[in-house]
Amino acid sequence: MNMGRIIIYSAVGLSVLIGALLVASQIIRPPDLHDFESSDLYKTSAVQTYSGDKGLLLDLGFDQILGDDLAGSQALDVHVYPNFLPQIRRYAWYPYRESDRLKISPSWGTDVAEVTLDDAPLPLTTVIELNAQDHGREFVLEARTADGDRAANYVILVMPHTFPPLKTQISSAEDVAPGIITGMQAAPNNPNFSLRRMLRLLLYVNGISETGEFLKKARKQTFDDFLAVDLSQTLDVAHREYLPWVNFVLDKYGTPLRYNNSAPRTIFVPYTTSEDSGLLAKEGFIYKQMAQDTADNFAEAITRSFVTRKGETAATEIPRHLDQFDDGHHIDVTAWETIQSLFYRIHPAESELKNGDTLDKNVTSTYVFELDRQGKVVWEWDSIDHFSPNQSITYLPKDRYAEWDYFHANGIRFAPGNEQILVSARHMRSVVNIDYPSGDVNWVLADPATPLNQFEYIGDPLGGISTIHAAVMRGDELLVFDNGHYDTPEYREGSILYGARIKTRHTYTRVVAYEIDAEAMTATYQREWTYPEQLVRTAGYLMFVPHRDGEENLLISWGSGGAFTEYSPDNRQVLSTDVGGMTYRFYKVDIDHWMD
Repeated sequence: MNMGRIIIYSAVGLSVLIGALLVASQIIRPPDLHDFESSDLYKTSAVQTYSGDKGLLLDLGFDQILGDDLAGSQALDVHVYPNFLPQIRRYAWYPYRESDRLKISPSWGTDVAEVTLDDAPLPLTTVIELNAQDHGREFVLEARTADGDRAANYVILVMPHTFPPLKTQISSAEDVAPGIITGMQAAPNNPNFSLRRMLRLLLYVNGISETGEFLKKARKQTFDDFLAVDLSQTLDVAHREYLPWVNFVLDKYGTPLRYNNSAPRTIFVPYTTSEDSGLLAKEGFIYKQMAQDTADNFAEAITRSFVTRKGETAATEIPRHLDQFDDGHHIDVTAWETIQSLFYRIHPAESELKNGDTLDKNVTSTYVFELDRQGKVVWEWDSIDHFSPNQSITYLPKDRYAEWDYFHANGIRFAPGNEQILVSARHMRSVVNIDYPSGDVNWVLADPATPLNQFEYIGDPLGGISTIHAAVMRGDELLVFDNGHYDTPEYREGSILYGARIKTRHTYTRVVAYEIDAEAMTATYQREWTYPEQLVRTAGYLMFVPHRDGEENLLISWGSGGAFTEYSPDNRQVLSTDVGGMTYRFYKVDIDHWMD
């Protein structure tokens, strides 16, 4: 056999092998890809978290035995969260390696006569051992008095060792609002999670072509927003093989009820309706799954939205309309059972606008729309019809976007009464109040240095808002997630700015509250929240969560800060969860009315 044939046969054989491996990568589920759903998910919030007679268990003592390369290591934290309180039922253990073991030494009350683990009797003095290999399993520890009248039970969920710990601390359990918490986590690149394993996951989740596009775009993508905070200590980089993209459904105290690995920036939103017909399920979760689109030049991915039914694994794709693009900012359900979403629309150069102007470059506007149960667009609003690109306070792109994202709305919320919509526009440094359903602009609260601002700021120590990520109203009170940044070198160097050249005054990120007087056009400073101190460059979110007696708690997602916190009406922090990585936004929703 001559050398030429050998080379040809070798090349063909190698191609066949690579092809077979690529096909196998999409058929054979990677061992690192984990899914879990608790039977507690479809129970009411009270049932999920109620432990029973809290006087029967005084404490849960946790210790661990480390395995593999960490065997014998000292001073590594035992990651069981949240912190133990007798009235909190559910806990999660986050091991370092699959060979780790957890030792539990309960301290029982004097009235306890019987103890079981998964219904198997245990001596009261037994030290319980759980294995990390049992990830995705919930162990139920139960205690009863001799007469059987008093009982308590506790759940310990074993998490996969590749999941970053959700370090939840509860300071006042009774003041935490009911409901479930949904969200996602995207960690920075982990050197302990090999490129081979990462590629394997990408191929399985996204397919061959979309993985290629992802890698191509990821190479050009800047992650300045996400890397502004040192997360190495939070994520325990030296010891963990954490996965990059994880989404959760958590109980009200932050313990997982459901989780899975997915494409980047996947988010679950609980959804319910009064009927079971048309596009949407009667009860279940909408989730947005990012997927690459080879036909666009947009540096982010398009969004696919699905609805999963209660107790079913089937999903129905919600149609994407008008070839819009999305980076996962927003999806929500209105009180009248439509889906409201935020997309971006590309307008090519030379396009004529409604006001008669002609664009001199490719421009991306913000497009907000509603879909009814049959997937029909029933309401829409486009920023290009109300705000000129010449008003933008952001630089023209160099590498991040092929089109100029001049407006960049990143949050939409109805104001009380559902007659107004708040749109937070980062690249206009503005909160825009829109009349609904007419779409007319009522007012604009903006960085005071911009010509867009219509308000006088009163009492604000920073003088007003800067670049923002979310806004919500309660009565006349407006809360704004104020990033406080974006005069960054990669946008400044060699770039052009259409609007005013404005530098950031802020030195930290905050949520700031104003009393809005739309007649006098004043924004009076009330208070602000920060976490952690001096955190900057985040991409967060905030929402009010109904609690008892008509009161509401405030839930804040701290974006690239890798945390979310919940505050009581008197401004006490009642829940804090250090997630690690980019959390982006979490939702807390009470869905007890469709639980069994």
